[in-house]
Amino acid sequence: MSDRATAASAAAQADREGEAAAASPAARREPILATKLSLPALRGALVARPRLTARIGEALGVVAGALPGPMTTKLGSPAPRRLTLIVAPAGFGKSTLISEWCVVRAREERPAPVAYLSLDPGDNDPTRFLTYVIAALQTVVPHVGEGALTLLRSPQPAPREAVLTVLLNDLAALPVAEPIAVVLDDYHLITEGAVHESVAFLLDHLPPTAHFVIVSRADPPLPLARLRGRGQMTELRGADLRCSGEEAGAFLNEVMELGLPAESVAALEARTEGWMAGLQLAALSLQNRTDREEFITAFTGSHRYIVDYLGEEVLLQQPAEVQEFLLRTSLLERLTPALCDAVTGRTDSGAILERLERSNLFLIPLDDERRWWRYHHLFSDMLRALRMRRETEEEHIDLHRRAAQWFAEQGFWAEAVEQSLSGRQFEQAAHCIAETAGEAVWRRGESSTLNRWLDRLPEEVVHGHPRLCLLRLRPLLIAVRIDEIERLLNHAERCLRQQAAAEGTVVPPDGEDQMWGEVLAVRAFVARFRDDLDGALALCAEAMRRLPHTGVNLWRGVVAILRSNIQASRGDIVGALEGFREAAAVGELVGDVQTTCISLYSCALLSEELGRLRQAEALYQRINGFLREQTGAAADDDRRLLPPIASYAQVGLASLALERNQPALARQFVEQSRPAARLIESVQVIYRGIDLLLELYLLEGNEGAAREMMREWELLVQSRPLTPLLQATETLWARLALGCGDLHAVEEWAEQQEERFRESLEGEFVPGGEAAEVFLQTETDLLVLARLRRLQNRPLEALEILRVVRARGAAMARDALVVRCLAMESAVLASLDRGSEASDTLAEVLRTAEPEGYVRSIVEAGLELVPLLDRFAAAPPTGVSAAYASALRDALVPPGDGTVGAARRPANSQVVFSAGALADPPPQTAAPRPPAPGEVAGGVGGGIALHPSETLSEREVEVLRLVADGLSNPEIAERLFLSVGTVKRHVHNIFGKLEAANRVEAIARARAQGVL
Repeated sequence: MSDRATAASAAAQADREGEAAAASPAARREPILATKLSLPALRGALVARPRLTARIGEALGVVAGALPGPMTTKLGSPAPRRLTLIVAPAGFGKSTLISEWCVVRAREERPAPVAYLSLDPGDNDPTRFLTYVIAALQTVVPHVGEGALTLLRSPQPAPREAVLTVLLNDLAALPVAEPIAVVLDDYHLITEGAVHESVAFLLDHLPPTAHFVIVSRADPPLPLARLRGRGQMTELRGADLRCSGEEAGAFLNEVMELGLPAESVAALEARTEGWMAGLQLAALSLQNRTDREEFITAFTGSHRYIVDYLGEEVLLQQPAEVQEFLLRTSLLERLTPALCDAVTGRTDSGAILERLERSNLFLIPLDDERRWWRYHHLFSDMLRALRMRRETEEEHIDLHRRAAQWFAEQGFWAEAVEQSLSGRQFEQAAHCIAETAGEAVWRRGESSTLNRWLDRLPEEVVHGHPRLCLLRLRPLLIAVRIDEIERLLNHAERCLRQQAAAEGTVVPPDGEDQMWGEVLAVRAFVARFRDDLDGALALCAEAMRRLPHTGVNLWRGVVAILRSNIQASRGDIVGALEGFREAAAVGELVGDVQTTCISLYSCALLSEELGRLRQAEALYQRINGFLREQTGAAADDDRRLLPPIASYAQVGLASLALERNQPALARQFVEQSRPAARLIESVQVIYRGIDLLLELYLLEGNEGAAREMMREWELLVQSRPLTPLLQATETLWARLALGCGDLHAVEEWAEQQEERFRESLEGEFVPGGEAAEVFLQTETDLLVLARLRRLQNRPLEALEILRVVRARGAAMARDALVVRCLAMESAVLASLDRGSEASDTLAEVLRTAEPEGYVRSIVEAGLELVPLLDRFAAAPPTGVSAAYASALRDALVPPGDGTVGAARRPANSQVVFSAGALADPPPQTAAPRPPAPGEVAGGVGGGIALHPSETLSEREVEVLRLVADGLSNPEIAERLFLSVGTVKRHVHNIFGKLEAANRVEAIARARAQGVL
């Protein structure tokens, strides 16, 4: 215990010294409070409770003997349980029991480690909570949780699940003979749902090397029923913790030395119902009484009344100076002489604290050196209630002001803010948040703490401080909550103008000014999302003029990224790419994680657009490499060790995997990116993940999951009703309807967009101009429209759309778009029996695509390409390898089983992929029959009559109708009382008879023939 406390104290001191010496705000880190990690010290005299310590020991697979006996291993015992829950009202001796149990364990020849954490209200921040849990573990296993701690301290906080997974992996790898007991004391002070979720996750996945002990006044909102049902939890409750008659007698007569007769002990034990705090309060009152029998007889009532009564009795028996000391210091969660001196104005607080401890007056030492104490919670509550009745408003404010000042001087910024807020010193709290604490907690990733502080400040105080407004809008900016951002910006600007008027300065100032620069930068961001690109560019220029040019400035990088984004939105891909490269270089130079990663991601995305897929892949990997350098993660570490901004790289790698025909790997990357993207509310990453998942769900024929995902996306858009997001949502729904064969819905959508499509296709096109901006806003829609025209058996219209889109893509040097259009053009030409043109077009696209390794962007065009690829595999045209043609053909129709692979996915101009092995094709069904002479080859062209010998059976038509209704194979099986295998065989036969590669084509062909 002493070594652990000393080490933790030294670590805290080192943190404070490092903070004072730090050269930049990012280097500051609030020190760990060592006393939170120290077990409450046991007094010299103690009533041993072996019946209870044995219960706790059994939960870990050991049997604990009574003090001072040893603890022995229980042979043949079941595996250790995951949780010991100790729940009872205040004053039942829960923490004392834990201390006793730990002493019992420490006397074992091979004592199992105990990681202790005393919780307080400040631990409701998930990042702070996990930081202290890791600190507690490190008191017994020095390096455990280092990876998780690195993630917590990174500039971009990692998803909680990722941090917890890393921590669990560390625990699972520990070579311990007995489980580490992780004690969370005073858990009832935790009210934050995110913290409860973290603890629940730990309990659900806890390895046998660890065991949690939760001590609380009330049942925590954890999956207790599940743990109880699985036999994974041991419970000790109020009824268990009540003192027995024997224990009550030992306490009253041996510890408190009252010498009471057995009947008096029994009376007190019955009146208190074994409540240890009640016994202790009664014993303190009895120490100086001569009318003990009368007192015991009158000792009645529920314990909340007992607390009031005995609290007055105990307090009033103390000298006046001690009473005053107790009342004044009751506002503190923890006591140390210097802090008490600052609050009370005394100089002898240390001596008083020692006297209180010797008097057994509800003062609990928090370390062996007797430097920090706390009051018993029940006693503290009583003192505070009395203090609030007696003190004036001025005295209340003064006490909290003194405490806040001391905490601030010691560098405990969080405690300083809490004391200021508790004392309703809102201006003092606002100053501390604005000048130091707000930036510190934000950079540590404790955004919930920052929000909680700002929520407790009156609105007029926040609006009166421009820095607080700008701090408040940071999480809103990431979440693209434009309306709320604009309101805060208006308050910030009004406040800046008022300050300037008071100082007699120009508004806005002529020269550099950080806050005015930030305001202008955020306004540029808002203008961009409201589709005012010219206004956004003007604001960018003004912001860059205002923002300081010296030193590291995050906002200059943000403005540079936004400016390049606008260039790309107008078709100047090459110019935008150069701007993103410069921003990335600056970000890497100064170690700015956010600027660097977003810039590199943008470079990768534009590289994809330009057809440089290998370069894009290298850029995504460069993001991961940069983040590993910043976090210290090894190259072979799990990618979940990286901070949440790594979701940009993960979603990019997902698109690459899908292009390589590796849907399983693509799904893995997308699922890894989604929690992190939701954590930082990156709309860009969330949308791209939705886009990819939609394709994957359509490949699987999982319409239900696709629709559920779309509803999730719509909820996000409803809170951000911006034109780009609304248009993107309509496009996603159109693609989903097309993928499910609901042509009627897609036709309605196309009719509604007719004028917009015509403007995009007919307008004069110049890269970088307004026509380019309009085209880029409708590009994905136009490719969906071309697919619709193919399914409507209007191939010439589809061909016309594709050629216009391709020409404009070529004008912007966007080879990815050119590849996609050429592949579809070749398929359309083949369906029109224009074989020579189809062959020449396919050869052209393969010459462009092969060096970069395109797969799905080609094979998605349809089965019409199969005969062409067969010919190219046998006699490849100039510039195309036979191996590449064979690989593409196999991706469409895998060899050996005659099944169709790589079902067509809806077009999406934002998803372009990189080179790689052709692997993991999604299982499909039914090889097409060769077309009869003069018959159009199978594909998405539609309009093909069924062969007389291949008429669908009644059962197959019944199955096909349910397929058209969007039911999955298991749902069809349940509806028709068939096995899933039988349904699969029917679907296989249907696809074969209709010459369809997937459900979409089968439904379209059946409707065209009148089967549906």
